Amino acid sequence: MNKYAALLKEILKEAENPLLGHPIEMIKLDTTDFQGMNKSLIEILGPMGSMREQEQELAFNNYYNGNSSFGDLTTKIFDKNGFDAYFYLTSPNGKKFLAISPSISNNLILNSESKYVLDITSICLFFQLSKELKLRYRHKFIISPSLKKAIINVISNTKYNPETKLSLKITTGGVTPIFYQEGFKENRLKYLEEILEWVENNCVTEQVDEKINLILNLKSNPNVNDDYLFGYIDNRLLIDRSNHYLFTNDMFYFTHLKAGPDRVSSPMLYFEKYHSEKIIECTSYLLKNNYIGVSIYFEILQDEFINMLSGKEHKFTMCLENFNYGWNPNPKHAKVIAHFIKWLYLSNSFITERKNQTAHTLFLSALRNAPASFGLALREELTYEFALLPNLFPLVQASLINALKMIKKTNKLN
Repeated sequence: MNKYAALLKEILKEAENPLLGHPIEMIKLDTTDFQGMNKSLIEILGPMGSMREQEQELAFNNYYNGNSSFGDLTTKIFDKNGFDAYFYLTSPNGKKFLAISPSISNNLILNSESKYVLDITSICLFFQLSKELKLRYRHKFIISPSLKKAIINVISNTKYNPETKLSLKITTGGVTPIFYQEGFKENRLKYLEEILEWVENNCVTEQVDEKINLILNLKSNPNVNDDYLFGYIDNRLLIDRSNHYLFTNDMFYFTHLKAGPDRVSSPMLYFEKYHSEKIIECTSYLLKNNYIGVSIYFEILQDEFINMLSGKEHKFTMCLENFNYGWNPNPKHAKVIAHFIKWLYLSNSFITERKNQTAHTLFLSALRNAPASFGLALREELTYEFALLPNLFPLVQASLINALKMIKKTNKLN
């Protein structure tokens, strides 16, 4: 018997024991032959698996199209486990993580009286940056009791659930085994406990008495009894307090709880204000973790471009995605792009065709979903950068014009 069949047999045997708590319903298979087992599993569970796969694909599409939030995605795919959702989206092999653009709350004024509230997305980020970049924070952050309870519950569930060795993805297209690395449970538990330790050292909980009547009213409805939702309500009520601000990368607060950019902002505003000396390192780390919605700096764009041409691991394409004005409306990017293009055309390391091609790609990325005002700002920055380079400016203008024509043509087709 091959290893897939042996592990499957072991899982099914464990599932017969109700004390182990496996969410598996036993099914009777008429054969122990590997091919026969595969066929039976596809016939019995394939249609349901394919339907689930389609639902997940739709949920991800809605998230990446900006039609749903991190909270919505967590509910639909990750069984309301925000930590699993965050680390899946930001893992090296994960999908993209949509961050809230810092420019949305550009006018937010933070001062010595400000108190900062964190949610799951910002706790994970602040913890990671303290671990990877050795950042030390001058503030004690505020979290809701619901969030601390959620962390403890995830740790408890991880600790007492049996270690998973294999899961099977079963659709009408076939059976795909998914193996977990040796020590997966132990490593996951250790990481979650480190997060809890960081929270205990860097955060304080504030009770949210304001929600008592609201929760009593909600719980009177048998269809609404949701600790996950109450965690969002906690944070929404906290930022109604004087000088309380929420750092998050979850649009749920905007789309469902009517929070405004005067109280909710990207965590990057905190790093820009209090850790400006580390902002390049922080941003590079976010790019490596699949963040879309961060400010791109010239130094990062330059480094990632060189890495790409050198055949090294790079995030240049991720930089391009962060120039998408539709999700990341950052007016500062006009200056960054213009400065980079000037450096590009002055360099003797690249042939003219490569320079024109790169400029064209940058213009497409930046202007495709941008308003006319951003296009004008970019033209002004280019004119300024190339004021003393009249022999090079026509090449840049040609790339810009070609990009605008392509965007116009695409828009007509759509």
